[in-house]
Amino acid sequence: MKRVALLTILLTIFMGLQLASAGNLDKYREMLNNRSCIIKYEFIYQDERQNYTDDMDLQVMKLNEKYSANMKKNFPGVIVLKGDASYIEMGEYGRHYCEITKNGYVYPYQRFESEEGSKYFGNVLGGGFFGGGQNRVEGHPINALSMLRYGQYYGNDEITEMMRVIRPETEALRPGKIYWLAGSATLTNGINCEDYQWAGANGDVDLIRYYFDNGNLVKIASVHYVKLADGRVKGKHYVVKINEFSNVPDESYLNLPDKLKDVTKYGEGKAK
Repeated sequence: MKRVALLTILLTIFMGLQLASAGNLDKYREMLNNRSCIIKYEFIYQDERQNYTDDMDLQVMKLNEKYSANMKKNFPGVIVLKGDASYIEMGEYGRHYCEITKNGYVYPYQRFESEEGSKYFGNVLGGGFFGGGQNRVEGHPINALSMLRYGQYYGNDEITEMMRVIRPETEALRPGKIYWLAGSATLTNGINCEDYQWAGANGDVDLIRYYFDNGNLVKIASVHYVKLADGRVKGKHYVVKINEFSNVPDESYLNLPDKLKDVTKYGEGKAK
């Protein structure tokens, strides 16, 4: 009964408004298909929680999860696609994780903002440096097998899911969840929205809503509910503000910062 009531509330929130015509995502789908776009976004709400029992340890875990989610809010992200090249940036806890993919190589690095200006560290993995270090980055060949299996990754699992609803990875061997258009609506403030849904065989539910102001994508909200084996429900809720989503990519993002030296050991015939 509880699960039925929960689904009823969710569907009411996402679908219980005046229906309007769909199709606002079409131009954004074309941008992703053409791999010619820039996207600037920020998480303005993020919450991951689980309906625990009254056990004290579980209550502490719940508080820790909420604290961790709050610490990740309001961080900026950038996605640039230009042909085979791309730039992915996401930030949290005062640092920016960046990755340039270009000419068959991937260049991962972090940027820290301080009073002295920007500081760069290349190839930071597990607290160590592999071929990189401060102001140094070593590119490594792209993982073609991963691209073949999963398609484009946008730097964050939730953002990737939101983008894959816009542009499904139909050519990937493991394209992921298949969403369908569940409805569209016009809100009282004139904002239009489109709702996409996925449902699992065991009662799992995903709902993602895209908000449009005069046809321009301005916000994305998602809820995910997973039914656990013991009957509890694990939930996630995200809201992302879209600051820019255009078909004119800023190619300056595709070049390494001047302070970051490329120390890649390129193979014979490989160009930088």
